[in-house]
Amino acid sequence: MLVGLLISALSSFTAIHPASSSELSCHRHAVTEFHRFIHLSPLRRRPLRSTREATDDVLHPARNTAFLARPRIHQVASHLLPSSRRARRRQSSTREQRKACLCRNTRRDPAACEDGQDRRRLTRTSASKGGSAAVAEPPAVPREATGGKKDVKRVLIVMSDTGGGHKASALALKDALWENYNDNVDVRIVDIWTDYGVFPFNTFVPSYRFMSTYPITWKLFYEWTKWPSTIMGGEVVGHALCGSRFRQLIESYNPDLIVSVHPLCQHVMLRVLQDIRQMRNRNIPFVTVVTDLGGAHPSWFHPGVDLCFVPSQPVREIALQEGIKPDQMRQYGLPIRRGFWQQEKRPKGEIRDKLGLTKGVPTCLVVGGGEGVGGLDKVVDALVACLGTKPFDSEVVAICGKNGALRRRLERKYCDDAANANNGYPRMRPRNVSVKPHGFVTNMEDFMAAADCIVTKAGPGTIAESAIRGLPIMLSSYLPGQEEPNVPYVIDRGFGDYSSVPSQIARRVASWLEDPKKLQDMSGKAVASSRPSATIDIATELGEILALNKRERKRQS
Repeated sequence: MLVGLLISALSSFTAIHPASSSELSCHRHAVTEFHRFIHLSPLRRRPLRSTREATDDVLHPARNTAFLARPRIHQVASHLLPSSRRARRRQSSTREQRKACLCRNTRRDPAACEDGQDRRRLTRTSASKGGSAAVAEPPAVPREATGGKKDVKRVLIVMSDTGGGHKASALALKDALWENYNDNVDVRIVDIWTDYGVFPFNTFVPSYRFMSTYPITWKLFYEWTKWPSTIMGGEVVGHALCGSRFRQLIESYNPDLIVSVHPLCQHVMLRVLQDIRQMRNRNIPFVTVVTDLGGAHPSWFHPGVDLCFVPSQPVREIALQEGIKPDQMRQYGLPIRRGFWQQEKRPKGEIRDKLGLTKGVPTCLVVGGGEGVGGLDKVVDALVACLGTKPFDSEVVAICGKNGALRRRLERKYCDDAANANNGYPRMRPRNVSVKPHGFVTNMEDFMAAADCIVTKAGPGTIAESAIRGLPIMLSSYLPGQEEPNVPYVIDRGFGDYSSVPSQIARRVASWLEDPKKLQDMSGKAVASSRPSATIDIATELGEILALNKRERKRQS
């Protein structure tokens, strides 16, 4: 947007005020320097005639009526961009790598990639913390090139990686579609704003990470974006700046169905699909899968969707208020990872023995990775101190994620008693409490099945997975906005509580662990609120849209 304003201002100034030869030279020098700056911008690049001719178009716009006829800011900017030898060399050197990557993503034979249809230019260079990364357009692959079948259905899942829940839901849906339909479906997941957006839309992910670090900032932004005028303004500007890129993605991948798992992927995409419907006379179904649990942002809902999957009754009521009709909605639950698609039937003792945990003692699972109010280490300290005063043995399992420093600190503090004794330090934990720190784990379903309760932040995915495993939930923090309604969702259903104070968290968890009857009652309520088959049910409904269920029944018969 800033680039477009600079171009417009320069064009208007030179058109109104005729320049002398010295001023004209100065202006040309300024525009040349502007071209060098443009090479670092995320706007789309297009081959030009020459830098001198492009400069003349800016300084004398009346000479080029085609230039004036371009209505969109990003198209005006792209008209001024000279070709870059460095970009061409980077494109040439990485063509084979991109080709192999695209073949793997679409499960194609590399030999099928040798045709000229895969030779596509770079669409953008996305800025990231480590530098810039070139992103290629998905190729327009003939139907017979996908898995060797002509009737393979293509599903495009669009999301933005603002928080782990959206990506996890997208991966869960991809697994469920493959589970149901095998090679009859080809699924591609795209971070639509990061990979195909322009500034400032391609900065959603780092902006979210920054604002989530300061909850009050995120709360203000979340409430501001709930206004209808804000949603409409974002839709108009997003379509003007990114609509052509989104259309290129859709036309190149040629999907049979588009699924959105993010609240910012409805309005602009539906406008683009309307453009395609008018230009190509083709109607592509569009489906929204809401991944918030206790409440939802208004931008999740657009009356133009074919179907809207909601996970709970509170979200269903919000959808009705936002104009979604009852026959457009399906309520199955939240998409979750493959390991939680069924209830656990193995005994706790068997699972604990597999994980190296203590059998026959009450166990509390703490999940966080050093985040949340007070930090995970303070919650663990409070739990150990409180449980140490109880007349029974217990265990605390801490999942620190990728926070290796936190895991090592807990290990030194609670697990290495010999080292503490040699250094003259007192024993750091009571004898009746054992602490088992873990780093990043890929079998969270096993740890949840081995535990008796869990302490975690109010993320919708963790709540849904814990409920499937029948775990009473102690919520320690939430992100204002989308996670805030999850707290009353858990409390009102009777399988959890909330506190941000580590000492209060420890006392509440200890009261649960010393009362097996209360634990069993809360566990039953958690299971009653769970929907383990939600992911498969949603995938089956998507198969109905793609007419895959009829084909699968015919094949089985």
